[in-house]
Amino acid sequence: LCMIVMLGILIVFAAFQIESMDYGLIFSGLLAIYLLLGAYAAIGLFMSCLSTYQVVAALATFALFALLKFVGTLWQEYDLLRDLTGYLSISGRTENMIMGLVTSRDVLYYLLITAMFLAFAYFKLKSVRASENGFISFLKYTGAVAVVLAIGYFTSIPQFIGYWDVTRTNSNTISPGSQEVLKQMGDAPVEGTTYINLLDNTYYRGAPEARNSDKRRWERYIRFKPQFHLNYVYYYDSSFDESFSKNNAGLTLEEISKKRAKSYNTNKDRFKTPEEIRKEINLFPEKNRLVMLVKYKGRETFLRTFNDMIFWPLETETIAALSRLSGPLPRIAFLQGEEERS
Repeated sequence: LCMIVMLGILIVFAAFQIESMDYGLIFSGLLAIYLLLGAYAAIGLFMSCLSTYQVVAALATFALFALLKFVGTLWQEYDLLRDLTGYLSISGRTENMIMGLVTSRDVLYYLLITAMFLAFAYFKLKSVRASENGFISFLKYTGAVAVVLAIGYFTSIPQFIGYWDVTRTNSNTISPGSQEVLKQMGDAPVEGTTYINLLDNTYYRGAPEARNSDKRRWERYIRFKPQFHLNYVYYYDSSFDESFSKNNAGLTLEEISKKRAKSYNTNKDRFKTPEEIRKEINLFPEKNRLVMLVKYKGRETFLRTFNDMIFWPLETETIAALSRLSGPLPRIAFLQGEEERS
């Protein structure tokens, strides 16, 4: 808290010098730093309870910091473990608040992590004063972890997440027009299925390792439409990229898929074969690129990606696709031959 007060001194001086300063953005950043430091302090306190050597406690603390940061990259091949490690990961949470978006999920994460390690420290100090059965100690620690994970899981469900965009311009929130489109869709579910081709150059954008970041990208829409369900289908088929034929001359799609799966360190068996995916959907018109098929009330449309600096569709393209599904389509006609203007 003293460190936050020191930063507050800078903010007081800035308030007299910067015209129209965005105070919401400033204070959400301070909240993020305070929660982060609180969690770090609780972790350091517990590590200090484990060792009488300060250097050992410090190194163990930094090692745990690193683990919490990179745990979100572990076991991304498995859906259940991906969700679990994604919640445990501390990476990206502070950045959201520094950018002015405060969510109940991120605030509760820091409070739960802080409370858990304070509980661990309490258990450790108490066990030093009085002899305790090892099994009882194990139950205490695992019970604390189970409670934190259970609360964290339920508070991460889209319907239970509270959002507060504290920026003056609501820069973290979709426009009122986009919100109205989502509101008009009602409670009917929307299903977005992303098709990812192992043999295309867009594969890494939709690989399992990128799944959590893709969900975060959709969160700004799910905030107003919790009934939006994301699915992912992995397959391998020919690529329309120019380098594909040149680099794989003489190889069958089966052989190319084995080579590509090995380079990505993934299991080829999790990908649908060309025959299987073609029975399900014809992606040749989409050039077998990474693409999302959005379905709503029996209607469907493609939401495409782009070959430029901004790969993913932005709010404009996303809301346009949803509008095509939820509202009457305009009729476009071209007239010619009767002396009308060209």
